[in-house]
Amino acid sequence: MPKFLQTNFSNWEKYQLDNNIIWISGPDKKKALDICKKICRESKPNLQFIGNLLKNINIHFGIIIISEKFVIGIVDSIRTQPIFWFKKNKDLFLSSKALKIAELNNLKVDIDQLLAFQMSGYTSGDKTLWTEVFSIPPGNIFFYDSKNELLSFSKYIRYSPWKVRQFKDFDYYNSTLKKEIKNLLSRIVEKADGKRILVPLSAGLDSRLIASGLKKVKYDNVECFSYGLKNNYEIIAGKKIAQKLDYKWNKIEINRADAIKFYKSISYKNHLKDLNDGSSTPGNQDNYIINYLKKKNLLNSDDVIINGSTGDFISGGHVLNEVDNFIPINFKNNKLDPMVNKYIEKHYLLWGELFNNKNKNKISNLVKSNILKIIDDKSDFFYPYGILETLEYENRQAKYVANMQKVYDFNNIGWQMPLWDKSYVQFWSNVPPLFKVNQNLYKTALYEMNMGGVWSKEWSFPYKPYKNLISILRNFSKIFFIFNGKDKWSKIDRKYFLYWFDIICAYYAIPYKKIILNSYDPRNSVSWNVLESEKILFGSNWQDK
Repeated sequence: MPKFLQTNFSNWEKYQLDNNIIWISGPDKKKALDICKKICRESKPNLQFIGNLLKNINIHFGIIIISEKFVIGIVDSIRTQPIFWFKKNKDLFLSSKALKIAELNNLKVDIDQLLAFQMSGYTSGDKTLWTEVFSIPPGNIFFYDSKNELLSFSKYIRYSPWKVRQFKDFDYYNSTLKKEIKNLLSRIVEKADGKRILVPLSAGLDSRLIASGLKKVKYDNVECFSYGLKNNYEIIAGKKIAQKLDYKWNKIEINRADAIKFYKSISYKNHLKDLNDGSSTPGNQDNYIINYLKKKNLLNSDDVIINGSTGDFISGGHVLNEVDNFIPINFKNNKLDPMVNKYIEKHYLLWGELFNNKNKNKISNLVKSNILKIIDDKSDFFYPYGILETLEYENRQAKYVANMQKVYDFNNIGWQMPLWDKSYVQFWSNVPPLFKVNQNLYKTALYEMNMGGVWSKEWSFPYKPYKNLISILRNFSKIFFIFNGKDKWSKIDRKYFLYWFDIICAYYAIPYKKIILNSYDPRNSVSWNVLESEKILFGSNWQDK
């Protein structure tokens, strides 16, 4: 009988329906259970039947159904609840952590995937840190026919911006996006069902969309909070927006001493340990904040947190604005190297020491293998920008970014991730590339809708670097690098100064002395998270060795 391996930390709940064992995880368990019941009542469920059930489903979940005849695993559009699997002979194992499967079966570490993890913070494609342990990709159905021992997959949602289509004009997409946003807001209200919604409000577009949209649809049980170092521009913007929307607003100034104390706590160490799933390092953005809210009794057991993750990506904010990215090319007649190199140079720079030609070649092979799985018709033309987007979607977004939601699960807090609803993702998949550059379509629709009156020019909050006493020393130091090149200054800046200007204080998990004594050129605080993750999973990391 196939086995689901429960883990120490898990948001998975078990149900029994006739002879079927059902496991469900995520914030939408009730609706997910309804899907499971329909599958179990079908005499001969198959991929097509399940795909049809999921056509109009806009929830976040993980589903596993185990019966004598079949095993089914389903993850949502952004894989918020990972499912890992391993099959050997007639044995099939599934788990929410790849490590659990690897330990039980004494599996070897995948050296190339470990390198990818060290350089980016996550593995490549459906692979994990161990050979033969795989992850169900976002928007996929896993189906195992137990009798015939046949394993198959099907995508019930395809994010394919790389496909060349017959596009319509800007006005069509503008009006359609406005409808999508209205539908998205209706779903938020329906799911919240009167509960208090907490919005982490920043200077960006995405959290403002959530907050102002709730005001537009007259959902009153809303509070906002903004956080970071004292008087940073995100807090100033959040306060101004919340006041205009007439929402209660809490300011959470991160105290350096308290943050350092928290990052040394058992709670934080358990978070790192339990959320290292074998394909991504845990995110470090909201850990201190959730701990603070709980300590100050600012969280209720039935609250729902809704952040703007990750509207900037899905709306085109990560599209590289280069002409050759928007010219369709043929798969057979063009080399993938230029496109792959762009991707590697953007996502595999966590440690400068590892970014050498030998390692880049290894990562290149992994990325190319990933691309071959993405493009379903190798004779077709495709947009390079779309391949780059899809690679980031199925890797960084569906692993590292989606993993950030786990801090809410870890603390038993309700959440929604509306900007990754299935229908919203499908809309953006079909938008013409030039409308996504610089988020042109997204910004136009939001400014024209002007929900809550917080979208005119006066409500623009450009990035402002944080200033403190060390700013003087930082600016003075730049003088000595005017003739030595930008790269040398960037390296000095990362090593000695970024620690003091990280407004969310993720750097405070690492002693400053440790940072300045390290000679391997870390890029940011995530570099250190990955180092710690490797140590948790394997007992040591590459720098120890």
